Amino acid sequence: MNGDEEDGWDEAWIPFDAQKTYFEGIYEGQNHILDDDINKYLYQLRQSIGDAGKIIVVADACHSGDGWRSEEQEALVIRGVADKFILPFEVQPYTNHEEYINWIYISACKSYQSNYEYNGVGSLTYALHQQKEKLTEITCEQLLIEIQTTIKKIIIYTQTPIIESAYNKTQYLLK
Repeated sequence: MNGDEEDGWDEAWIPFDAQKTYFEGIYEGQNHILDDDINKYLYQLRQSIGDAGKIIVVADACHSGDGWRSEEQEALVIRGVADKFILPFEVQPYTNHEEYINWIYISACKSYQSNYEYNGVGSLTYALHQQKEKLTEITCEQLLIEIQTTIKKIIIYTQTPIIESAYNKTQYLLK
């Protein structure tokens, strides 16, 4: 949409209520969450909480791994799908915030894995809820081990949760 991607395509999170194809007057992409929008929201949040606050993004979704990139990782190949959501008109470019925003990204699985539900909720949400009393006294590394252990107990399929961040993994999640 704005030409800021190497491959010329903006990436998006696709919620369950988003459609795969543009249909004028029916579905015009309004439920897609573009990477530029996520960047804008993270930038606004960073401005609001300041440098001392931590931003934690949780993606309890299929193929959610690799949703976070450090400055060093920006040159890596970005995963995508073969389907293209094509708009039949020109779009005004977004204003990007080019500065790096540090945040913690917790994903339910690797980019090539499916995410499964347990008791009517996503398995990552369930595993995080099991740790709710410890979240102020647990490091990112400890939390990852706890989440992975819980998911291995409740899900029979291979699903590997990930915590990615520029913060040191031995730092406390919420301190």
